[in-house]
Amino acid sequence: MSNYQSYQPYQPDSSQPYASAPYDPAGQPYAPVEPYGAAYAAPRPEHPRATTILVLGILGFVTSGILGPVAWAMGNTARRECAAGQYTMTDSLRIGRMLGIITTILLIIGIVLIVIMVAAGLLFAAGGAIGG
Repeated sequence: MSNYQSYQPYQPDSSQPYASAPYDPAGQPYAPVEPYGAAYAAPRPEHPRATTILVLGILGFVTSGILGPVAWAMGNTARRECAAGQYTMTDSLRIGRMLGIITTILLIIGIVLIVIMVAAGLLFAAGGAIGG
């Protein structure tokens, strides 16, 4: 004869409709746990051309300015891709694009000034030859 009783599962008493089961720590499993980070979406990666756009923007600003429109065009394409949700917009992408815009504006101003100076030089040269 054994002093231990066999395990009997809880049978609710029908006379008590809202009776709760006694707490049995060994018999009740823990609630399922989500793996770490499962509730969050993975972060979007940085655009692969962000550094290239920044370098082109800097080189265009520092050197001739021919690379400014290239940086601006590439920056606009990358910005559209970021807006579509493929990539994240980073500071290097923003700065490279802005340098491309500034460099393009300076390039246009420089071309306009050169055209004005050449036209003025041709007009003064033609006027001097005709009048003198």
